[in-house]
Amino acid sequence: MFGRITSLFLGIFLMSGMLFAQQVTVTGRVTDTPDGSPLPSVNVAGKGKALGTLSGPDGKYSITVNRSDTLAYMFVGYQNREGVVRDQTGMDVALEFSECSMKEEVAIGYGTVKKEVATGPVYAVSAEDFNHRAITSSQELATSKIAGVRITGADAMIRIRGKSS
Repeated sequence: MFGRITSLFLGIFLMSGMLFAQQVTVTGRVTDTPDGSPLPSVNVAGKGKALGTLSGPDGKYSITVNRSDTLAYMFVGYQNREGVVRDQTGMDVALEFSECSMKEEVAIGYGTVKKEVATGPVYAVSAEDFNHRAITSSQELATSKIAGVRITGADAMIRIRGKSS
């Protein structure tokens, strides 16, 4: 009886070790292609995964993923890059600026999407929109510029599409 219980615990211990052995912590640095300067706030995530991390002010990041995952590096205005983890624990990546991605992507609360596949309305407010009247406060800059956006109060409370949004 004691031997069976010991075997059971030993089996569970070995199985849990095998499960954790499938994950690896990857660290690295994300830089700009021409001069190698660090890129802060680059989104680093396992491809198809909801959670990821951001690179720090020095371009460095650390993320724990499965060995079979593909890491995706995304930054607005730069071409996305991918790299398969396998057994690597260090992955440095250089991203390249892309003017066409600036015109085709829209920054949203949790990433970027191509403008034509965005599910909500997309508005752009440019400097020319602000030159038609006298502005007495920064809050007045965006007031009445975008449908459904209301800016009120001295501390500029922004409400989009009413209270329930």
